[in-house]
Amino acid sequence: MPDAEAKITEPEAVEINPRPTLDSPVDELAIRYAYLYLLGREPESEEVVMDHLAAHKAGGSTVGRLRKAAMAAEEYQFLMRRETP
Repeated sequence: MPDAEAKITEPEAVEINPRPTLDSPVDELAIRYAYLYLLGREPESEEVVMDHLAAHKAGGSTVGRLRKAAMAAEEYQFLMRRETP
């Protein structure tokens, strides 16, 4: 039986920039779009998104740096080699 004293907490609010530029700080939406637009797929899990978000925020990363990192990733490079005739 659940603890009667346990409290349910709301998930932490995540800020989303509706009009990001390459100099904007990385947010959750930017990470999701990097997966969708550059890798052509959804992220593996919410945990992966949050891990990327924490890592990029800790380093003060921007959307431009996120894009550069995603394009340097092995998976992206593989996709580009496969699609190039």
